[in-house]
Amino acid sequence: MKIVVFLFFLVLVITLIIVVHWSIFLLLGFCLLFVFLGVFLLKFVIPHYYMIKAARLTKRNPPRPGDFTQWSDYPVEDSVRKAVESTDPGDEVLLGRIDQGGRVLCIHGELPFVQRIAEDEFFSRMRNDLDIVLRDGLVLLKKAYGTHRMAFVREWFNLKLLERKAHVPHVWKADKTRFTLYVNFILGETFRDVMSRQGVSFETKIGYRGDRHLKVAGEIQKCFSRDILKSLEEQINCIHRCRIARLDIKVGNFLIGLDRKIYILDFEYPYYLPTWIPFFYVLRDRDRELLNKRLSINLLTERSVRRAFHHYQENPSALGDSSISMDFGIGLTKGTWWRSDASSALWESYLRNILPDYRDKRILNLGSTEAVFPMLMLRHGAREVVCVEPNRKTQDRIRFIHGVFEWRDNRDYPLKIAAENGMYLERQDIGPFDLITAFGGLISFSDSGIEKIIERSASLAPRMVVCVPKKANGSEHAQGDVDKWIYAYMRCFYRNVDVYSPRGYTKSFLIGDNG
Repeated sequence: MKIVVFLFFLVLVITLIIVVHWSIFLLLGFCLLFVFLGVFLLKFVIPHYYMIKAARLTKRNPPRPGDFTQWSDYPVEDSVRKAVESTDPGDEVLLGRIDQGGRVLCIHGELPFVQRIAEDEFFSRMRNDLDIVLRDGLVLLKKAYGTHRMAFVREWFNLKLLERKAHVPHVWKADKTRFTLYVNFILGETFRDVMSRQGVSFETKIGYRGDRHLKVAGEIQKCFSRDILKSLEEQINCIHRCRIARLDIKVGNFLIGLDRKIYILDFEYPYYLPTWIPFFYVLRDRDRELLNKRLSINLLTERSVRRAFHHYQENPSALGDSSISMDFGIGLTKGTWWRSDASSALWESYLRNILPDYRDKRILNLGSTEAVFPMLMLRHGAREVVCVEPNRKTQDRIRFIHGVFEWRDNRDYPLKIAAENGMYLERQDIGPFDLITAFGGLISFSDSGIEKIIERSASLAPRMVVCVPKKANGSEHAQGDVDKWIYAYMRCFYRNVDVYSPRGYTKSFLIGDNG
């Protein structure tokens, strides 16, 4: 058959040479060349490249027996243990075979933490063979990929990249000649097993067909606590922060371990995409949308964030003061972000240049009605920010903006919210800070409280930044009675107080320094 196909194309090419103009044939030749180069890259170069990287990761972080399920600790009955140990050990001992529905056909007797089936109920897997084996004194999951070399390489590389960064199975051995992977057999139950035990019915074949996932999604909230789903969200975020996307989202791939941790399984489909490939964000949002749809959770995506911005634009009171104008990056903006007094423009053109050094510093932000500046300091290197804010709507607003920044930048930003007023500074357990900021927050305090706040701030941090509004006539600083007191108190408790009042902006900044 291959010879016939080759002869057909050969005759076609010769005909084109004779009949068609040479330039068109040259163009066709270039197209065929690019196709063959693409196939060559996908089939040979890219798998070989990632196989080398996976081998290097394995050499750098070799497997440790303590990370795996030991056969001596595996809770099987004595009869099963004797039956297994009486067999010829050889290279490995087969304990069970996993079918297409995630159920296990036990070979030597019942195994714990699995759904057991009889041999006549076994439904062979359509793609890769999965077995539970005993090898080197460890209980392992053996995954044979057959001829699917790229799937083998992807899963090996992804698991090694995620080891000790996310809760995934550890790799014990990778057989590069037979395309077989041995990973830790984690003791626990998958989401699918838990839901089946609680009466949720599934199709014979694992996975979702049509609108089946909608029926299952309705059962998720009944079967799992909010803490479990929150842990799942955290693990998905950890995986995405390692630049791995296009996960296989289904309830059979999420496992609750005996340690109550959530483990993510099956990494033969996900891709690792370096920072120079922006298509990662498309695949990441695809994962999050599938999770929202199939597990009834609420992860941020491009669509949901833009919908939320539109909602807050029409309902400004939904999250308190919603007048922020900000460019979040990669085409996501809110409000009139191009104006000179918008949050992002003020930061880029002026504020980041006058602030004391905040990189790798611990910062306390008082009165967090302006939630963008603390997040921008975290984006540019601050170690931690604590926001003091008593208003509940403003707290929700800070959490939302914090989530948007983390989602957009694909990073974890250590921001904490203290649901208290300025008296939070009187607590003895808050520890020292490197910088205290009040981007408009002190205006809301009475005159009697401002002195205590600034005095306590001077004892907690060597530097303080206070934002005050300008008067309509554009005078430089300390407008109104309250602002004059702020300036006077800062002169009392800080050795140096600098006033910055840029032209064209509606805000001035007082910076006190005891350094």
